Amino acid sequence: TAVVAAVLFVGAGCGGACDEGTTRAFRRTSASDVVTIEGTEACIDGAWLKHGTFVFRDAQSGDVVAEGAYDRGLEFGAWTQSLEGGVTGAGEFRRGERHGPWTYTYSNGRIQERGAYAEGERTGRWLSHRFDGTLWRDALYAEGALDGEVRVYTTEGTLDREASGVFAGGERVGPRGR
Repeated sequence: TAVVAAVLFVGAGCGGACDEGTTRAFRRTSASDVVTIEGTEACIDGAWLKHGTFVFRDAQSGDVVAEGAYDRGLEFGAWTQSLEGGVTGAGEFRRGERHGPWTYTYSNGRIQERGAYAEGERTGRWLSHRFDGTLWRDALYAEGALDGEVRVYTTEGTLDREASGVFAGGERVGPRGR
């Protein structure tokens, strides 16, 4: 699932010399005067770094596309993010990486997928659903790649033996479904 990364990861140091430990408001606006980024920076090790709560908005509509906090320029704690196609993601960051449980939700409120990250990589069991809420895939991940049994289901709810199988390191290594 692609995140609106261009909005989220605007450069850490935002220019200008600073006095250690001082803070300042950070605010960016679009050409049409919409506030697109708003938060707080702190002078840490001689550089201005995002440090505190931030809100990111769409440059045209002003709608919130992401909210969360930074610690010394890295995302941390609870975040919500808008993704392509009206999907939202919610979970936690640790040292700038997704970590722990994350849930992605369709615009209709139904869960698109749910699973966990370890240091930015998918890990363990991930359940993926279609827009109508029916189960599409039940997959195991290790270090961000499919790893273990993957079951894919048809729209009727039966196992799709062609798409299902056993994976190691993202590659199919076993039978296509049982």
